[in-house]
Amino acid sequence: MTALHPPTAPNEGFTNELIKLDKEIHNTSSTENMSRKVTPTRPVPRDCPICGKQVGLSQRSVEAHIEQNHPPYELRRHSNEK
Repeated sequence: MTALHPPTAPNEGFTNELIKLDKEIHNTSSTENMSRKVTPTRPVPRDCPICGKQVGLSQRSVEAHIEQNHPPYELRRHSNEK
């Protein structure tokens, strides 16, 4: 689950404001270690298992690519489902 949904983190501006407010209220900050810059994650493109070409971000985009570009494989897949 964590591989598909990595932990989220507030952006740097929000974190800085939170630290500032925490210091005003409590004269200390329990969130200072949160002030590090967070690198956003990006979706991983999916490759076609037949030709290796990057074809999109979802399994459905891979299936659509196979149906359009590799019809013999598409027909074989559907004949196995019967």
